[in-house]
Amino acid sequence: MDFSLIPQGIVSGLLLGCIYALVATGLTMIFGVMRVLNLAHGEFVMLGMYLAYGIVVATGMDPYLSWVVTIPALGLLGAAVYAGLVGPVLRRGDENSPIVLTVGLLLVLQNLVVFFLTGNVRGLSSAYQFMSIKLAPIVIVSVPLLIGAIGSVVATVLLFLFLRRTEMGLALRAVAARPGSAPLVGINVQHVFIVAFSISSGCAGLAATLLVPAYPFSPITGGQYTLTALLVVILGGLGNYAGALVGALILGVTQSVAVLYLSDGVASSVVLCMVIAVLLLRPQGLFSTGAVRA
Repeated sequence: MDFSLIPQGIVSGLLLGCIYALVATGLTMIFGVMRVLNLAHGEFVMLGMYLAYGIVVATGMDPYLSWVVTIPALGLLGAAVYAGLVGPVLRRGDENSPIVLTVGLLLVLQNLVVFFLTGNVRGLSSAYQFMSIKLAPIVIVSVPLLIGAIGSVVATVLLFLFLRRTEMGLALRAVAARPGSAPLVGINVQHVFIVAFSISSGCAGLAATLLVPAYPFSPITGGQYTLTALLVVILGGLGNYAGALVGALILGVTQSVAVLYLSDGVASSVVLCMVIAVLLLRPQGLFSTGAVRA
């Protein structure tokens, strides 16, 4: 076995993990604030990839600038989904109905995309696609992966500052920590829920912009990102913001190193076995908490 490939796998895994963290942050935000597991989160990423692709093809815009459309568009979609679907179901007090609703939403979004845009796999041809940087004699980094990781880190830092330094960020943390007591100090919980869903969907839109120059996609791509985000948040601890970041980096490195020596299918099994092993030792995840922590 050639162990000289491990540094390459670790670097690529860390960069990939940064992007995974951005995808998982949206799922963590909703669960931490609303206690709702949005199983359609990956479909929002998939819709963002189609939107970014359409913008680039129609206008010739640099693919990494399409975030100016994908973030607000997905944010508005998230607000509409909460106001029209999730919110009314959540207010009825049934804990299981929102999960079933998001599964239904997942299927509806998939089939709508297939109906209007076909189920063909699409990919964006761009100048970035085959660009790479040599960081060390045995470590070569894909430029799209590097840009995606940098963009994800910047977004994560900005979200951290938002949660720590703004009034709405403090309201989000208050509702996550004490949902029953938040109204007593004048916090409009329903407004906070809409903001949380919008931020989650906006994160999916940004992740889509960062992913579309590097990876092909299709209507079923969302399931892959939903599963990845679920593994990350389960590994890091449900509802924990910092845990999602650490879990994403662990998952990215494990996957990238395993792929170097094993087939894709076996590498995926290794990742799942790693998550199972962590949960057997620590069922609540690495950083268990009931609230979003920044």
